[in-house]
Amino acid sequence: TNNITDIPAGSLPSNLTEISFLKNPITTIDPTAFDDSAKTLESLSFSEALFTTIPDAILHLRALNSFSIYNTAIRDWNAATLMNIGPTLETLQFINVSLTAWPSWMQYFTHLTELSFQSNAITDVPNGSFDAVANILQILDISKNGLTDTPKAVSNLNVLESLDLSFNHIKDITFLPNSTSLAQLTLMHNLISDANQLSKAVRPMGNTLAGVYIYANKLTQIPDLSFMSNLGDIDLSGNQISDPTSGSLPRILTYLELDNNSLPSIPQILMTLPAVDSVVMSFNRVTNIIATEYPVWIEELQLGYNLITELTEESFHVNSSINTIDLMYNPIKKISDHAFDNLLQLKILNLQGTKLARLPLALGSLSLLNWLDITDDNDLVCTCMEKSLAPWILSRQTTILASCGETDIYDFFEILSQSCPA
Repeated sequence: TNNITDIPAGSLPSNLTEISFLKNPITTIDPTAFDDSAKTLESLSFSEALFTTIPDAILHLRALNSFSIYNTAIRDWNAATLMNIGPTLETLQFINVSLTAWPSWMQYFTHLTELSFQSNAITDVPNGSFDAVANILQILDISKNGLTDTPKAVSNLNVLESLDLSFNHIKDITFLPNSTSLAQLTLMHNLISDANQLSKAVRPMGNTLAGVYIYANKLTQIPDLSFMSNLGDIDLSGNQISDPTSGSLPRILTYLELDNNSLPSIPQILMTLPAVDSVVMSFNRVTNIIATEYPVWIEELQLGYNLITELTEESFHVNSSINTIDLMYNPIKKISDHAFDNLLQLKILNLQGTKLARLPLALGSLSLLNWLDITDDNDLVCTCMEKSLAPWILSRQTTILASCGETDIYDFFEILSQSCPA
C-alpha cells in the first residue's frame, strides 16, 4: 500500500515477473510503462485504482498469465487490449469492477483455469459462455452478483473443481457442472428452498464433493445427501428447516450445524451419524430436551436461544458422554433435583439469561464441573432452601458466574447461609 497515482514511462525496473499495485489510487498509466518487462511479466494486479479504462499499457505484455483488478469502477473495457492478452492469461480476477452484464470479450480468454467476477451486477450468463474453456477451467467465482438460477452455461464445465455462486438470488439449481472433479460447491446466502432439487442436482458429484456450503438459504427440510462419500461436514444454519424427521446424510459426517432454523426438536438424523458428537442448534424452536431424541455418544449440546422451559431426569442419558451444555437465553424456569445425575462428564454449563428463580439443587451432582454461568438472570435469588449447595460451591475450583439479586453467590454461601436453620 502506497499512494501511487501515476506510472510514467521508464519508472519501473526491467524484466519484472510480478507487479502488484494493490491499494493505490492510480489514475494514469503511460502506454509504455510495462514495455521493459513485456516478455517477462506474468502477474499484474491493481486495487482501489481510479482509472476507469483498462490500461493500454498491458497491450504489449506477451507472458501475462494472471491479471487482477479489485474495487475499481471500470467504464471502458478496452476490448482490443483484452483480446491481446487473452491467449496467455490463465487467471482473471475482476472483483467489484462495475460489470453489469456478461462481457463479450470473454471469448478471447481461451486458456483460463481460474475466473472470478465476484461482487459485480451480473444477472445472466449466456449459454455457451464457457465453451472455450470447458475442459480447462478449474475455479469459477460469480458470487455477490444478481443471478436467480445456476447458469446453464456452467453445465459444460468438465473439470471444474470449485464453484462459488454465493450471495446471489438463486432459487433454481437445476444446472450444475458436468464435472467429476468438483470438490467444493458454495451456494450460501441464496434463496434455495427445494431440498429435493438440491439432492438431485448434486448427486452426479456424490463421489467428489467434499464441501457443500448452503447455509443462509430457504430450505425447510434437511436434504438427502447420504450418497456423498467425501462429505466431512455440512453447515445448514440460517435456513428455515422445521421438519426434524427429514433428510439423510452420509455416516462419515463429523460435523453438522443447524443454528438459526425453526426446528422444534433435535432432528432424528443425528441417530444415523456416529461420528457427529455435537448438537449445534442455537436459535431454533426446541421446547424440551429428551434423551431418547439424541444419540448417547453426544458430547456437546449447543441449544442456546431456544424455547426450553424445564430440565428433568429424562433429559440426559444414563452415563452420558456430555461434557459441555449451552442453554443460554432459554426460558428455563425449572430444573428437577435429579436432572443432572447422569452428567458424570459435564465440565461446562451455560445457563446465562434463563428464568431460574432458585439455584438448582441438581448442581450438587456435577462432580467434574469447572465452569458455570447463570448471569443475566434477574429472577434468581438465593434462600436457605439451597443451603445444601454450600459445600459444593465453596469447596471447588469451579468458576461460578452468578449473583443472587444484589448479593454475590460466594458471599451468600460463605457468610449469609450460615444464618440458615440447620
